Amino acid sequence: MANEQTDVADERLYRFQEICQLTIRGREKEAYRKMVQQALFIKGGGEEVRLFRVFLNAMNQAHYHILLYTFEASFHQLCYRHGILFHEVENWNEFLLVGKQIINNYAAAANSIHNRYKGAINTVINYIRENIDRPLTLREIADQVYLSRSYLSSIFKETMGENIKDFIYRERMRTAQNLLLSTDVGVQEISCRCGYQSFAYFSASFRRYCHMSPTSFRQRAVVK
Repeated sequence: MANEQTDVADERLYRFQEICQLTIRGREKEAYRKMVQQALFIKGGGEEVRLFRVFLNAMNQAHYHILLYTFEASFHQLCYRHGILFHEVENWNEFLLVGKQIINNYAAAANSIHNRYKGAINTVINYIRENIDRPLTLREIADQVYLSRSYLSSIFKETMGENIKDFIYRERMRTAQNLLLSTDVGVQEISCRCGYQSFAYFSASFRRYCHMSPTSFRQRAVVK
């Protein structure tokens, strides 16, 4: 009972959010250093071996669940193989070796997913441009590439340097500018072609983007 109370009381045995985030972002060396720092309190204690295994088990489970939540991908077999490894840990050096393996393996798994899904960004961009005349939702866009909304938002921001909402807004404005300059289509029709259901909202959005009204933008281009 005392052992259980000690384990529960020390959050260092169970809190791995920072380590996991470093791992899935490809910063496994930092994750490893953080792991070592977090586990130093175990070294040399009377229950060293048992706590090494508790620590590694919790870290393994934390990585498994954060990959499942972030990427909606299950690495059950990898998690199981790690379980076999940490049950054989008997000392500090073995603890470090297995801990490093766990971090490196999950980092490689996350990287493979990143590489696979980066191609989805091009699909998303094309979908947005081809459907710029419609209201678009994040759920609808994410469904096109079979990704969760949170993960798509994350990799889109990482790749493009802006979020999806801002990208759609910019694409709508660029489409409006092009139509104003290259066609005689009425401004209200242009607002519809850019996916706006409210002409007033379109005008306000355009003014915010170009610092002038759509009509003024067109007239100024004609004067030039």
